Amino acid sequence: MSEKSIERFDVVIVGAGLAGTSLAYHLSEACPDKRVLILDKNEIGANCKHSNRIVAQDTKDAVAEYGLRTVYRHKGVKLGTFNEIYATLDGGVYVIDFKDTCSSFFKKSSAEFRKEKAVALKKDKILVTDKAAYQYSFLIDCSATSFFLRKQLGLSLPFRYWIGVKKYSSPDECSVPIDRRYYYNLMEENNLYLYEYLYNGQALSYCKWQNAFSKDIETVTNKEGQRGYRLRRIKEPFVEQKDFVGFPGNPLLPLVVGNCAFLGDSAGTTPPQSGFGVDMSLKCAKMLTDALSKNDLDYYQKTWKRTFYQHYLRHLAARIDRSSISPALQKLKNYPGLDKVCAAVQKNPDSYFSLIRNNMDFSVPKEVKECFPSRRALFLLYHYAEIRARYLRSRITDSLSILKRH
Repeated sequence: MSEKSIERFDVVIVGAGLAGTSLAYHLSEACPDKRVLILDKNEIGANCKHSNRIVAQDTKDAVAEYGLRTVYRHKGVKLGTFNEIYATLDGGVYVIDFKDTCSSFFKKSSAEFRKEKAVALKKDKILVTDKAAYQYSFLIDCSATSFFLRKQLGLSLPFRYWIGVKKYSSPDECSVPIDRRYYYNLMEENNLYLYEYLYNGQALSYCKWQNAFSKDIETVTNKEGQRGYRLRRIKEPFVEQKDFVGFPGNPLLPLVVGNCAFLGDSAGTTPPQSGFGVDMSLKCAKMLTDALSKNDLDYYQKTWKRTFYQHYLRHLAARIDRSSISPALQKLKNYPGLDKVCAAVQKNPDSYFSLIRNNMDFSVPKEVKECFPSRRALFLLYHYAEIRARYLRSRITDSLSILKRH
């Protein structure tokens, strides 16, 4: 391919989901002179397996700021199990249409879009696709769980995932009547699964979630030749690929390598405490835009780590602690039942909404802390130390991979 046939862009974005399109929008606002290209093998917003995403209570500010179209507003939240509701919290929870949101951001931007698949990185800041080649000043990976750039650079992939099964019907085991006016968080007593119910303006959908280690997720093919997933160490039935939803459950560092950066699910920035990633994607897109306007990607990583890093690690430690699948360990921990925890949360509803808003100043209410035995602090400390050790090992192996590539 001749040099004349290579188009040049200031910023090339791989991935046309929420992260990529919102970044393009912010760049058009802050840096209108930069030439921006978005690449995706599919159409804009097509990477979401379910067309609607939940937006937490105070995202009404973000909805107003960006002019997002909401398809439904739940009047509150119900917490409990399949058999009983333990708490009802008042407060709006918004649902947006994912594809519509991505399209809206793109239309408001001045970015160009090409339906092409990113294939490889070459020297001299060249990105090769299945149809062309582009030279960039900055390359931003918003490829979500495709992890295009991380795989190209040989960097570490997530050790933790949010995984779920998305359906548009209620499971037979649910005996609680579902009122579509409310958003439901239903949990099993052993904390293995979280069931999410929401109404998207057309149908009631539910998703069965688990926050699991990547080593426990197995890719399999059943007798009919269908590809899908199964969880190791748990008697979990085969899940067809079309019904499977998954995204990283831990931050992926580094966020910046040279003149390349990661944003959205490819950076693992979905908060571990809630799984509500829309608001955080918008915040991180703004943060990265500030760095690109300064032509200094390191500013993005430094700002993110200073603002969010410790917050993420603390909540990730708590998530891992709650998701233990060992019956012996659960017995040793002897944590309270959901009825006691939900009753304490109902006395402090703002704490729940603060949690799912991903507020950095969130703190567990005194009534909730008092539900747990004091030894929980030791388990949290252990998980926190283990997470830090994982990041140290990843930092060493990633540094070696980058040096080897150069």
